[in-house]
Amino acid sequence: MLRKLGLTLLCAAGVWSSHVSANTIILGGGLKYPVDLPFNDPQTLYNPVSWIIKATCTVTHGAPVNKVRVVMKASTAKFNGEDLVVGKEITKDINTGDSFKIEAKGGAMVELTNDNESQEIIHAYCTAP
Repeated sequence: MLRKLGLTLLCAAGVWSSHVSANTIILGGGLKYPVDLPFNDPQTLYNPVSWIIKATCTVTHGAPVNKVRVVMKASTAKFNGEDLVVGKEITKDINTGDSFKIEAKGGAMVELTNDNESQEIIHAYCTAP
């Protein structure tokens, strides 16, 4: 009984102390998941493991050309081959139907924001083999 209580408290402390919020998408190997980028509402891609995770995301719906702001929040990553370090911010135009690639090191947090003038939501489908 005491062991179960201790484990429960440990899990609760881990959840409360984590950096994960409602706008966070957790990257993981072998997963396929949708990513929605509402206008001007930052979404964070997070790698919770210690090894590198590579994800490819294909934009399935949005404006013909989608303007996405990318901000590196923690650790390091690559966005379409471009190195990102903490604090670096880039803006990329991504056409609907095209893909973008993210290579995130352990603990990496990459913030993506939809900056489309049309304010249309961007839908993407990501895979992390």
